[in-house]
Amino acid sequence: MITLFLYTTECCHLCEQALDMLVNLKPTEPFALELIDIAESDQLIDQYGERIPVVQVAPDGHELGWPFDAGQALALLERAKEAL
Repeated sequence: MITLFLYTTECCHLCEQALDMLVNLKPTEPFALELIDIAESDQLIDQYGERIPVVQVAPDGHELGWPFDAGQALALLERAKEAL
């Protein structure tokens, strides 16, 4: 199963929009979604602090930084599925 990581933090309205979009996607195959709060790591703050929300697909590491739409998220999932 493909896993999407959503890099986020509390009180981020853009992150809330991204989460709502991702949970309502209708991909051809199911996927897992894991939220990662960047506030728990100085390294993640340095890496994603100016870019959140960011979606990353495991295992290939491709990312989408905000702004992105449902079509782009579905394309990310499809690309990951093809790479399996």
